[in-house]
Amino acid sequence: MFVKDRKVPLPLLALDALIARLIPGHPKLGDMRQQAARYQKGYNGERKLDYHLRSLPERFAVLNDVGLTIFGKQFQIDSLIVTSHAIYILEVKSFEGTVTFDTGLKQFIQANGEKLHGRKYPITQVENIQFHFLRWLQMRGLAGLPFYYYVLFAEPSTIIKVVGDEGAVRKVVSYVDEAPLRLMKADKWLTEGRSGNNQLKNRVVRTVMEGYEDFQKDMLREFDVDAQDILPGVACSACGTLGMVRLRYRWRCGKCGAFSRDAHLDALCDWALLFGKEITNRQCRDFLGVGRSAAHSLLSGAGLSFQKGKRVWLLDIDKLGRR
Repeated sequence: MFVKDRKVPLPLLALDALIARLIPGHPKLGDMRQQAARYQKGYNGERKLDYHLRSLPERFAVLNDVGLTIFGKQFQIDSLIVTSHAIYILEVKSFEGTVTFDTGLKQFIQANGEKLHGRKYPITQVENIQFHFLRWLQMRGLAGLPFYYYVLFAEPSTIIKVVGDEGAVRKVVSYVDEAPLRLMKADKWLTEGRSGNNQLKNRVVRTVMEGYEDFQKDMLREFDVDAQDILPGVACSACGTLGMVRLRYRWRCGKCGAFSRDAHLDALCDWALLFGKEITNRQCRDFLGVGRSAAHSLLSGAGLSFQKGKRVWLLDIDKLGRR
């Protein structure tokens, strides 16, 4: 049962917005495109896992893309599976070529073509995630279910090699299409002669759903981009050109002549992704290229909340329809 579906990662959306609005010839544009491609590849790999997890029985509660905070630090769980007998943490990797686990040195090496790349050791990564989540549960009086974790590779063409303890790696590392069978075997073994704790399972799921946060990065800071390098304007959905003109009830593209009634919603999403989820009427006017009354009408018409004390509108990316 999918309790929390996976959405497009906010860092990927933010990078796409930044790339589309960056002044031409910006020196960081190439780096941004490479990073966006990595985010997209990782997201595609996680969606492959989702496809296979849908074959799990109803007793498996699946929560995807869970961001939680402990001691002021956020950690991310690609897929969290909860049953009345156990908690399973799944970490997805989307590497091509040949990967090597060195269990003695705790090294992870990717060979793609003629290049060797040292990466973070995936098993240590997922062990740290498990530790943080256990502490998160303990602080809320929800410990008690045993933990298991798996590292899953999204590409069946990825060749996995091991230097050292091959059995230890084989125990937790496989491909995404093997995940359902592994989970069902593990949970079946736990059910033999043991009664589950369905009440604790439900409390864990409910508390996670109440406490999760979307993982987001400040991309302007990440790539050291000046806010002045971001181009304002409403983008035409037909040709992508910035600078649609607001008529009485719709937008018109000066380049291709296309019309739109809600093109401003994407522009407001871009603002939220790049500058934060608050916007004043003045900022809205400058960013969309409209007057005071038009800005108020567009913001209120989008169903956004207005915070009187700070005199700002609160932007909700989901409500604006980006994800």
